[in-house]
Amino acid sequence: MFKITYQGQQAFALAKNISNKYKRSIIETQDLVAALAETNDSSAGKILFDRYVTRFDIQREIATAQSVTAHSQDDPSLVYAGMNDSQAFENKIKSNPVPFIKEPGNNPVTIIDREYHVSDYVLHGLNYAQALLQQRSTTEIETQDLLLGMVDVQDSNAFWLLLKLLIMRMHGFYANAYTNVVLSKLDLDWYRDGYETNRRKQKKALAAQLVNKLTNPDYSILKEYGRDLTQLAREKKLAPVVGRDDEIKHLALVLNRRQKSNALLIGPAGVGKTAIAEGLAQRIATGHLPTLKAKRLIALDPDRFATLMARAASAEVINHLLAELTQRQDVILFIDEVQVLRHRGGLGLFDMLKPALARGELQLIGATTPTEAQDFFDNDTALQRRFATIMVKPLTRSQADQVVATASIPYENFYRANYTTAAKLTAVDLASAYLATPLPDAALTILDNAGALVTAHTGTTSPDSQDYIQQLQALENQLATARTKSLNDDQVHQLKRAISDLQARYAVQKANGDQKQYTAKITEQAVIKATAGILGRSLSKQDVRIAKQRRTAESTSIFKLEKHLQDHIIGQNQAVSELSQAIMIAKAGLRKTGAPIGSFFFAGLTGTGKTETAKQLAIAEFGSDQNLLRFNMPDFNGFDGQDLFVTSLLQQVTAHPNAVILLDEIEKAKPALDHILLSIMDEGVLLPNFNLNPDFSKSIIIMTSNIGAAQLLEQHVGFTSASANDNQSSYDTVRQAMQKRFAPEFLNRLTKIIVFNRLQSSDLSKIANLLLENKQRLLLEKDVHLVWDQSLPDYIVARYADPNAGARPLERGIDQTIMGPLAVKLLRHEVLPGQIIKLSVANEQLSIEVA
Repeated sequence: MFKITYQGQQAFALAKNISNKYKRSIIETQDLVAALAETNDSSAGKILFDRYVTRFDIQREIATAQSVTAHSQDDPSLVYAGMNDSQAFENKIKSNPVPFIKEPGNNPVTIIDREYHVSDYVLHGLNYAQALLQQRSTTEIETQDLLLGMVDVQDSNAFWLLLKLLIMRMHGFYANAYTNVVLSKLDLDWYRDGYETNRRKQKKALAAQLVNKLTNPDYSILKEYGRDLTQLAREKKLAPVVGRDDEIKHLALVLNRRQKSNALLIGPAGVGKTAIAEGLAQRIATGHLPTLKAKRLIALDPDRFATLMARAASAEVINHLLAELTQRQDVILFIDEVQVLRHRGGLGLFDMLKPALARGELQLIGATTPTEAQDFFDNDTALQRRFATIMVKPLTRSQADQVVATASIPYENFYRANYTTAAKLTAVDLASAYLATPLPDAALTILDNAGALVTAHTGTTSPDSQDYIQQLQALENQLATARTKSLNDDQVHQLKRAISDLQARYAVQKANGDQKQYTAKITEQAVIKATAGILGRSLSKQDVRIAKQRRTAESTSIFKLEKHLQDHIIGQNQAVSELSQAIMIAKAGLRKTGAPIGSFFFAGLTGTGKTETAKQLAIAEFGSDQNLLRFNMPDFNGFDGQDLFVTSLLQQVTAHPNAVILLDEIEKAKPALDHILLSIMDEGVLLPNFNLNPDFSKSIIIMTSNIGAAQLLEQHVGFTSASANDNQSSYDTVRQAMQKRFAPEFLNRLTKIIVFNRLQSSDLSKIANLLLENKQRLLLEKDVHLVWDQSLPDYIVARYADPNAGARPLERGIDQTIMGPLAVKLLRHEVLPGQIIKLSVANEQLSIEVA
């Protein structure tokens, strides 16, 4: 007699019905596999479903199977060992019905108290499953044991049935043993018969326990699910907060209001929102905020509290919490990631708390990111009226320098090595320039990695640090074990809190200690190497120089950008002004976190300076035209164009996150690429379903287009001055053309549509002069001096300018008229180093004199 779980018993009863349906006198392996897939709450059913094999697939293949006298003697496992004919074998399996033999034998077996007649292969599978019990402590055969047993013999029908279905559903898996690939024995630790039934029972029991807790008036939700930050501050267990005085003062002011005395801290992840709450707790504890001296700031764990609300009745949890808060009257709640509780736990926490917030019976500080703040409020104007929002911006470099100077002490004590001043400053520079995480967290991550790099070769960590590492590793191992067990949320949360507390205590212990002098030093080079490790690419000297230059550039006015563009872009003052203004607004923090600095659409006739503006913007913003990443969009219109574009963009932006991304001739791109760009412009995400995403938050996207050019040519003929009405008309023309090509959601994500004016004759003369200056610089490298008067630019414009082609013909004209003859003279040594070449125009004839 075989002892089998309840689900296994059900499967045998179903298998008997299936065999009767096909007029078989015995249960064959395919009958039992079909029954296992159909049995509720069975581990075998879960295993098959996880491999995309459903009961309907199995029923279909059984119904259409082909009767054969014997199965093929080909070894299917060789298919997964890389044989050359594996593809042909797979195609043969997929394209033909499953071959079924009449399985031999008629064996009576007893399952608990019922007798069944089974084939030799089913009996073999039962014995195989019985042997598996020795691998674990259970006493009953489970359905996954039966499933493994049914495919243990290659001649069984179940083997060929699942072989076809798994080849169809799971492409490209390789191994030497078919059964180990398809139904790994590792699954035995993760699947159990009756798992869902037991889970429901345990959840019901846990809910009953929680209800009993909630009916106890002495039970404290705040004590079990909260941390008293003011008490921790009094015990000197919180790290000092630097650089957030303004935000802490603003927060205290909000809490002292008669109305709207709840605050929502909004800022990107890692910017330091929790540090602001801890800074407030420290000021309350030290008596620096007399009006709040009687208050206790308690941080509520949102994930654990949401779990509590999910297990018990939300109303009972909220009522108990409100009763506790009303009784105490001295608590300010702080909830990080407050949006977690917005829509979880039945009605949702804030739907039930709104009346208490309106009556002033509850004070709350929430923290969230800009994107999640929208989800938190969810168009709920009543909730919005209860909160004052406080925007938390990343620290400036000078502020980050102060934080890093203090916060680096625990790292120095940990690694028993001192960071040089240059190392700390460079960490801030590189973090700001190349990492997506805000300051100061990003800089501290670099310093931490640099310390690890240096001390990995010296083994200089302190005894205290070694004890800390051992305790931390022990807790992390316990956490990993706890996560493998079902219905173990409480233990997981307790271990996570223990790890967090251990890390906090260690950080405070080191931060409160005096800075010590060590023999070992962590230098700027270690910081550069650590940053390269984080980025996954090497950092050149130019990369480091640009990062440092940006420290100076950040302190300059936005008008410096506008002046630079006006000096280099001729005849487009309005376009330059609009672009500079939009970038200024974005840099003021008025954009979505993670999104690019700006996404601009440059339209207008060819040769009006669109590409040159992108180039000069890269120079002004990022220090070099090498930070201009150019993509010619028609190049990605092939069959694999979308994949090529994504791959190229991923590689280039990962290597150069600080860049102007130029998408040339965007109107000629495949519409499928619009969706990729939409995701980038909106969230800064290239691949929404993958973790591998470059950082677009430091980039500027520029799309250039000649869309509407035909209509613009019809509006203006020749060199004519443009009026304000003409500019508006051009914009309207371009906008109408764009609406025919791009979807509304695409257009709405653009920061600005900028239309470049048709260049005037005077503009072209200035451009010709700039082009001549570029040639002049090239000749100076050969110690040859080029001089000319204003007649030359006018001559070039008169001879080569085309109203419909803008400035592009001018450079070709200069190369043909001037540089070609000069090249001949240089090659013939008719022009020597130190000589001067004078260019002039008389009687519409160009003269080249060498002096």
